[in-house]
Amino acid sequence: MDSLKQLTDAFYALKEQGWREAMYCPRDSHWVQFIEAGSSGVHVGYRNDSGYWITTDNDTYPSSPILYKEKSTEQEAIAKINETFKRLLEFGYTLEVRPSKSGKSVVLDLGFVFLALGVFKTTSNSLLNTFTSALSDLYSLGWKKATMCPKDEQKRQFFYLGFDRIKEGYRAKEGDYYLEDIGSSIPPTLYREKA
Repeated sequence: MDSLKQLTDAFYALKEQGWREAMYCPRDSHWVQFIEAGSSGVHVGYRNDSGYWITTDNDTYPSSPILYKEKSTEQEAIAKINETFKRLLEFGYTLEVRPSKSGKSVVLDLGFVFLALGVFKTTSNSLLNTFTSALSDLYSLGWKKATMCPKDEQKRQFFYLGFDRIKEGYRAKEGDYYLEDIGSSIPPTLYREKA
């Protein structure tokens, strides 16, 4: 019964974040996000008269999703993640360079930093769910953890948690980041290929 309660709690938490039952997804082939039962990721795909379709590895596959959500615009996703991040900091979360060094428990690995919360504090699941949902929105828009950025000096776009502006720059062969307007930089949170 505990598992059923956890499933129900997760379902309603996702509904609070804008997810709806997949059977209500329009059959007009516009791109949305899907969650499949048994899958830990959010998939991008569409629904048409022949069924549900997701994209993986540059190919399209039939799917049986349980929930769907309209794709956020980049500005909406950045605003949502930054607002939620601000609220998490107010709640007592911190960014830690090294996990668990300061008696805090790591809640989320963000690449170069870890979102952590004091061991004796209780977490706000709704707030953390909103944050991870916004992060998923950014991943679905092509953003990746900055730790995965190739060290090839190719121009890319970078996102810093807490900042509204997207910066352009590159990652040098030695691993440092260089941004056009400020030179050498602290590591960003996310990166993506230039559009």
